[in-house]
Amino acid sequence: MAHEDTLARTDFFADAEPEVLRSIAISGRESHLIRGDILFNEGDAPEALYLVLSGRIAIALANPIDRRESVIALMEACDLFGEMGMLDQGPRSAMARALEPTTVLSIPYERVLQMFDQNPKLLWNV
Repeated sequence: MAHEDTLARTDFFADAEPEVLRSIAISGRESHLIRGDILFNEGDAPEALYLVLSGRIAIALANPIDRRESVIALMEACDLFGEMGMLDQGPRSAMARALEPTTVLSIPYERVLQMFDQNPKLLWNV
């Protein structure tokens, strides 16, 4: 039940019915990361969105000249990210790296898109 509660606290899933949240949560897969682990790189093909359950993730861009990273967003517990790839169908526009021990729930786009097909009103939150 904890994942459903966390999903319900996000703007993205705020209006979803409990059974929809349960279905989304069940389709997700927990990943445990340590500091420095890369969840995805800029340019990767996107397949899922992510919910931070604990820890912190830096969303960063690498400078093409010196490869230095510029953090553009910081994701913490209850933050959802990675949805842009589902919406624009383009490659990842930035990379995601764990800043500390972090647990994320990976939610396949396919399941989220099914949810939108079945509940079009939920698209208002996107």
